[in-house]
Amino acid sequence: LDKALEAAEARSRELTQQLETSTAATSKRITSTLVSASTYLQSAKELSLTRHSLVDQLSTLNEELLPSGPGKQRTLLEDLEDLHLRLNELQNARSYVAVIEKALQLSEQAVAEIQSSKETPVSETSLSKYMELQNYVSASIDALKPAESVQGETLKLGQFLQDLRARTWRDIIGVLSEALLAIAEQLHWPSPISSDLYESLDASERTAFESTFVNLLHLQAAGEKINVSSDKDNSVSALRKQGLYPLQTLIEPISMRFRYHFDGKRQTNRLDKPEWYFTHVLNLMHEHKPFMTTTVQPLLAKGGYGDINAYDEFCRLLFGLPTRKLKRTIPLLLTTPAILAHTVYQTLIFDGSMKDSGFEIRRTWEGKQRLRLVGEERKKAKTTTAREMKRMSKPPSESTIEWEGLSDIILGRKDWFDAWLEGEKRFADDQYNEIISSPDAWQISDDGDGGDSGAQLSADYGSRATTSARRFKALMERVT
Repeated sequence: LDKALEAAEARSRELTQQLETSTAATSKRITSTLVSASTYLQSAKELSLTRHSLVDQLSTLNEELLPSGPGKQRTLLEDLEDLHLRLNELQNARSYVAVIEKALQLSEQAVAEIQSSKETPVSETSLSKYMELQNYVSASIDALKPAESVQGETLKLGQFLQDLRARTWRDIIGVLSEALLAIAEQLHWPSPISSDLYESLDASERTAFESTFVNLLHLQAAGEKINVSSDKDNSVSALRKQGLYPLQTLIEPISMRFRYHFDGKRQTNRLDKPEWYFTHVLNLMHEHKPFMTTTVQPLLAKGGYGDINAYDEFCRLLFGLPTRKLKRTIPLLLTTPAILAHTVYQTLIFDGSMKDSGFEIRRTWEGKQRLRLVGEERKKAKTTTAREMKRMSKPPSESTIEWEGLSDIILGRKDWFDAWLEGEKRFADDQYNEIISSPDAWQISDDGDGGDSGAQLSADYGSRATTSARRFKALMERVT
């Protein structure tokens, strides 16, 4: 019993000690838990505040980024989009400027190249910079095609490059043309140059003129070879403005004199005297014919254009002088039928004079080009029958190319033709009424009166004609 009591007491002391130890540990754990809980609570409060702050910031950013409504300020997103578009535009503009700068440099180099070698015969080698410009322009235009297809319109850059290429070629022609004009002035051009006068000139002057003249022909041949005019209009009206380069150059001082006399305020510029400038042009043709046939024609053969008649080509280029004059004056004459009819009459006389002189358009540069275009159109034409294919396979005849005459400028335009026809009709009606209303209209006229018209009329019908019949026949003969 005593042992059991001692054991129980020992066990009691042990449990009491464990209780004290456990109580102390529990107190420590509670204290540490409270401290941790307090720390976590503080952190939770701080996180809650942070969350609310983030919510507010997100709300502000959301308002700034969302599209703005009416009356609101622009959003940041809209500003970024605008900046992005402007950046793209600036990059495109920079690319465009780089293309233009490169093209302008090549243009200047092409002109400088021909300027430095104008004393030597022109060849493709002396046009290397121009050919480089031509290839660069073609490549740039091809690169622009995708953008043009998207936008549905032609970009201005492409048109600018094409114009630059054409202007560069004109400048190249101008370099040699200026040289030819400078030499021609020493020969007193545009005064007529007879064969004797030309032979009496210094040999160096003749050599310089001939070499520069032929050099321009070589330039034209080289241009045709590298397809300088591939993008030009090939209509008849466009071809009339073109021609052999050296002859076009020689026409320039003649054109200046023509404008001085017939486009200014001089007394020679009269709307009612179209025969004055037509006669002036005919005189120019007559005066320069010996020079064209004896001197220029061999030069054309030397330059590779021997199949073109120098005199006919010279005449064709001179047609541009009265052509421009007619186009400017006809609108002013539509309200004056008498002067309009007189102008048409003088134009027909001019056309008849040219045909009587043997002028043929087929022997000119324009005629050769039109003949070439006819051949190309025949090759492109689609035929269905063997007979038609055989006919189209034959080369076009030169007889298919005809000169329409300067009268076609007036009569080929409907409103001008109608105005002229109405004036002629009104004039004929007035004259007819005057004839039949005349007191002696129905009197028998002597055969000796009224001229050849009355005598021929009496002979045709086996009877004597009346005065009105003779006057009516004369009227019909006077109608344009």
